[in-house]
Amino acid sequence: IQKNGNGVNIGTLTIQCEHRGEADHTCTGSCGALSAWAGNSAAIGSSCNNSAAKITINGGVINAYSSYASGIGGGNKDSTCTLDISVSDITINGGIIEARCTGSSSGYGSGIGSGSKTNVSGICINGGKITASSSCGAGIGGGRNGTASDITINDGNITATADKGGAAIGGGNGGSASGITIKGGTIIATSTARGAAIGGGNGGNATDIIITDGNITADCTSRGAGIGTGYGGKATNVKITGSAVVAAHSAEGMAIGKGRGGKASENIVITAYSVKTSQDNSSFTDTPPTDGNGNNVYLLKTDYNQNNKTVYVDGAAY
Repeated sequence: IQKNGNGVNIGTLTIQCEHRGEADHTCTGSCGALSAWAGNSAAIGSSCNNSAAKITINGGVINAYSSYASGIGGGNKDSTCTLDISVSDITINGGIIEARCTGSSSGYGSGIGSGSKTNVSGICINGGKITASSSCGAGIGGGRNGTASDITINDGNITATADKGGAAIGGGNGGSASGITIKGGTIIATSTARGAAIGGGNGGNATDIIITDGNITADCTSRGAGIGTGYGGKATNVKITGSAVVAAHSAEGMAIGKGRGGKASENIVITAYSVKTSQDNSSFTDTPPTDGNGNNVYLLKTDYNQNNKTVYVDGAAY
């Protein structure tokens, strides 16, 4: 399904379930279905060397697969293109959605977002069961060498994966990420290469990642951070607050902060309800997170206090 162009006057492509508007309806496998396949173009979105904007999905069962570009969003930009192309304003309000860039070694687009060498700004997910994956691009965000900005997740059951340098949610391989906001939902984000699970891709920075609610699992099994940057990047202004429940892990980077080979992070703030972090390489360090008031945040493990003895932390009795 082709949707080319951008600008304030361009129309919106809207895909929706036939039960849209019915009270208390949640899409199931019996709802109306749409399957789309493409090669160097997005399965749903722009063709090669074209911008894409204003794509809205209001439900239904949607399978969108592209061999080399994004499942939903932008086509790739090739070496002949001299235009400044981009992807913007993708909104998902519900449905059962599977969006994949399927190429194993040359899957340069994202699952949901931009194609290769193209930036994306403005992805908003308000609900639905969503599976998004790519190899060199992000699961949700930028394609290879593409940045991602203004990604907002308000709700939904989301599984995002990237396995060749892209972030699961954020920048593609070689791309940075900024303005990732998570306000709710159940999210499993997994990167198996040098991109962060949530944040920058391989070599990319991460700025303004704000998590205030939701149940989030962020796992990088290689050299990126769980939440933060890809390999060699810098994380700035990462805040996990409110009632968020977060589990973050990295094999060779920080669970929250920088990936391996990265620069020291700035302004990592943790005040959330529950945050569990783990990293396989304990010798790898970063700027300590704070509580927002300049006080370092620590993890303290104690044995079960069977005899109700007083425990002292920094001189204070508990």
